[in-house]
Amino acid sequence: MPRAPRPRRLGSLPWLVGLALVACGPRVGRLDVEPELVVFDPAGTTLAVTVRDDRGNVLPNVAVRWHSSDARVAEVDETGAQRRADGAMVYRVQVGDSGLAWLTAKAGTQIADVRIRVAIPKSVEVTPLAVKLPGVGQSLRLQVLVRDEHAQALSGAPVWVRSLGAGGAPPVFTAELTDGGVQVTALALGHGALMVYSGTAAPLDGGADPKGSFWTPVAVDVVPAAPLAPPPPARVPEASLVILPSALTLKVGRGAELKVRLGEGLPKGRVAWKSLAPKILSVSPKGKLKAKKRGRAEVTATVGRLIARALVTVK
Repeated sequence: MPRAPRPRRLGSLPWLVGLALVACGPRVGRLDVEPELVVFDPAGTTLAVTVRDDRGNVLPNVAVRWHSSDARVAEVDETGAQRRADGAMVYRVQVGDSGLAWLTAKAGTQIADVRIRVAIPKSVEVTPLAVKLPGVGQSLRLQVLVRDEHAQALSGAPVWVRSLGAGGAPPVFTAELTDGGVQVTALALGHGALMVYSGTAAPLDGGADPKGSFWTPVAVDVVPAAPLAPPPPARVPEASLVILPSALTLKVGRGAELKVRLGEGLPKGRVAWKSLAPKILSVSPKGKLKAKKRGRAEVTATVGRLIARALVTVK
């Protein structure tokens, strides 16, 4: 009777370990998730996960599963993940309500947690709501405050602005975002409106405002500047002497004439004129000036015991 074939021995222990690795797949050593703290961004929030073995080598074909501690706030879309050149998988985060949530990634026996803070703008406050700019070139800074659905102020929330003219005309002002506000500057006389937006979507140029955006209108009027009032006449106190003008600027080679005024009740007398910097400025006995070279010169006028001074700058 023929003997049954003898079972073949599997060999050494390393061969058995290799067979187990082939059957079970590579062992996951750790998960690297970036960033570790996620703040909701209307432009899109993503997470990148790198699966590594015990030696730190990237395992590109290991499935990653996600769990959210509060799916009403945020959860990870496992479909449509994209692989980066370094082997990391990039996942898009889907957000819902404002709040905090933990997102947990799991691959093999390894897990990694990421905290996400979602703060969705629900209103935007602007102060003041009406602006009147007195003349072209004038500007004013508006305060902007964005709040979430719980009426909590949001620091760093997205803000957009749009300038509108009256009746479809070009805007009569410009609007520039600053830290915590909007700077409005007058371009021309007229009326217009400033729209200040916030939310999860930016306003569309020339189109309807997208879902998820909120805005507050601000009325902007640019009016003519008030005419400058003429300066009051120089008051000459009693028992005093003044030079008119008391300060002026001349170009080299030009001239001018100074006058004096006596206080009420003082007798008129001969005026003695003197330049304290004759190389820069000369003055005649009648108060006529002649600019010689650049600099500053003080001119004095003396009547009796009274002395008045004027400063002349030569450019």
